[in-house]
Amino acid sequence: MQIAQISDTHLTHRGGLTEANFRCLIAYLNEVARPDVVVITGDIQVMHPDDADERLRARLTGLAARRAEAQKLIDDSLAEGVP
Repeated sequence: MQIAQISDTHLTHRGGLTEANFRCLIAYLNEVARPDVVVITGDIQVMHPDDADERLRARLTGLAARRAEAQKLIDDSLAEGVP
């Protein structure tokens, strides 16, 4: 089993270079590394927490690693109020 960890992305509502780098990282994980599981830790987003869950979900939609399980974990975490 291959596990990839992404940490402290500090994504914002403004996009920019951080957003572009994140898209490149997702492409690399999907096309080259192809992990079984991706763990995202640290500060994922900053600013505008009111819609942070929707923006995070949209950014992770393209991640191929066991998408159904990952989506359930994200949904469960958001339902519990975990950022």
